[in-house]
Amino acid sequence: MRPASIPAAVRFTALSLATLVGACDSQESPGIADPRAADAVVFDSLIAHFELSALPAIPYPANNPPNPERIALGRLLFFDPILGGESAPWVKAAAGHDPWRFRENDVACATCHHPDLAFSDGRRLSAGVSGGQFRETDLGPDRVVPGRSVITGEPVGIVPRNAPSILNTAFNGLDTPEPSDRSFMFMDGRVTEGLEAQAILPITSRDEMAGDAYPESEAQDSVVARLRALPEYVARFVQAFAGEVRSGGDIEIGHVGRALAAYERELVTPGSRYDQFVAGDYQALDAQEREGFRLFFGKGLCGPCHSGPMLSDYRMHVLGVADDYDQIHPGFLGKNGEGGDFGRFHADPMAFADQKYAFRSVTIRMVEKTGPYFHSGSARTLHEV
Repeated sequence: MRPASIPAAVRFTALSLATLVGACDSQESPGIADPRAADAVVFDSLIAHFELSALPAIPYPANNPPNPERIALGRLLFFDPILGGESAPWVKAAAGHDPWRFRENDVACATCHHPDLAFSDGRRLSAGVSGGQFRETDLGPDRVVPGRSVITGEPVGIVPRNAPSILNTAFNGLDTPEPSDRSFMFMDGRVTEGLEAQAILPITSRDEMAGDAYPESEAQDSVVARLRALPEYVARFVQAFAGEVRSGGDIEIGHVGRALAAYERELVTPGSRYDQFVAGDYQALDAQEREGFRLFFGKGLCGPCHSGPMLSDYRMHVLGVADDYDQIHPGFLGKNGEGGDFGRFHADPMAFADQKYAFRSVTIRMVEKTGPYFHSGSARTLHEV
């Protein structure tokens, strides 16, 4: 286990840095090291101590190696409202709406994870089925909540969590910064089996994707039935899962999850200036950024929770961050039905009774593009964070 404190070598180097820089101002002190070399010693120590690195190779599960046909199928599924319970034309027609023009309750994975919004949605809390889409361009903050089910007319709630970006989720860890194909998913870590397991859960959630189209227990079977009924999708599944799927009857929900995960796993952002910096090119960041790096991993004490290649320790922490749900929508009951969110406790109240209000550390890669922040979106800017 990594020590949480700053190593003595780093403290010594930081303390010595001012002396070295000051000495270099004097032309009467020949032989004093270039201050950039002293900086490099500090950076080397911090990078090693907090196990920082550029993004590594993607860890693939044995049953879902990279496959172009599977990735293409996953991309199609990701953007297709066919996975949404109330998106079907026959559902709209039965409710008296034009099946091809009524878009209010259309929802796909990309509704809350849109590429124009860094594969998040820019909202404090997500708007799935409940988000009215009155124009085709209504995304993220432009969606209108709360809404009502097309089927029952009953209110459909706001999703009680901020939608995290899915960029670089291929590198999530499990109680460790080390990337793993079997990793924490969701803010409360209730999924520990990677993207394949996570991808098929939103389609069962009334607020996220299902609406009142069917009971939660029937959601996955309904999605599979819809896909089996479309010849083009059947052909794509046969191609993407050669030897496993030979006809529509062979398509199972596990294939849907693996296809979605295959696409999501490729949404990575390697080669950033930060990656170049931690790989040893210390001029890749400018002077202010280098000072920020030094403060973040030094006096700021941010490194113990934001370490490793993804700048997250992938552990659970109680931060005391406010929910403020009532500020979003008066009377909103939140995740715990009392206007708040119990975090890790929701994953398993028996196993995690002592972890109320704990949430996993999130990556800060692409952080400038993925606000608002924290589980409830309570901080709108990085300055507030």
